[in-house]
Amino acid sequence: MGRIPKGCFRAIPYCKLGEKTYRARSVVGYYRSSFIKRCPSSKRAEIMMPSTTERCRRLLCTTRFITLATASVQGSPWASTVNYVYRRQTESLLWYSMSDSLHSQNIDHDPNISGSIFRTDLGTSAPPVGLDGIQLSGFARSVPDDEIEVVYEEYYRTNFPDVLTRAQWALPLSDFKKNGKRSFYILTIQRLWLLDLERWSYDKNDQRIEVELPIPDAN
Repeated sequence: MGRIPKGCFRAIPYCKLGEKTYRARSVVGYYRSSFIKRCPSSKRAEIMMPSTTERCRRLLCTTRFITLATASVQGSPWASTVNYVYRRQTESLLWYSMSDSLHSQNIDHDPNISGSIFRTDLGTSAPPVGLDGIQLSGFARSVPDDEIEVVYEEYYRTNFPDVLTRAQWALPLSDFKKNGKRSFYILTIQRLWLLDLERWSYDKNDQRIEVELPIPDAN
């Protein structure tokens, strides 16, 4: 680990803790665990990590685009990026796509889906490297005709809060009605993982932490 500067904490190396020990304390966080022996100095170094809830909400609410992974009837994988809005009350994502696009066809025959969201522009709000990401899985479905008007309004109102901007981007409602060329889809999140920033800052291992759903409201 190299020499530890005077006034900083002294940590038991990961190799001496072992995988079970690491996982046992990972929810609390390495920098707040009982395995850290802190020096009494007020100058000791600390990494201020945002809470799991804060990170999840920030990524889901602000990223806007998700890369989806689907599979064809033959099992061929396909990745596609869509512009979504986050539905906090139901832990789901809403987007629209062309009805005849490959990922839309894949969802029609197999609703199992996974996705990846990431940002690289977070700077000091996502120590230590300024990036953060989510991986998730769940079930997707096309929105039936009797729900179209409600989700149409929700999607455009959330995606474009400004009325004038919304008017510029909104497509005709008829495009999403029965026999239209576009469809709305809803992905209900079943499982979700966050990049383990604390683990990476300690030993540069690229791993994930599963987050319990539903995500609680931030205090």
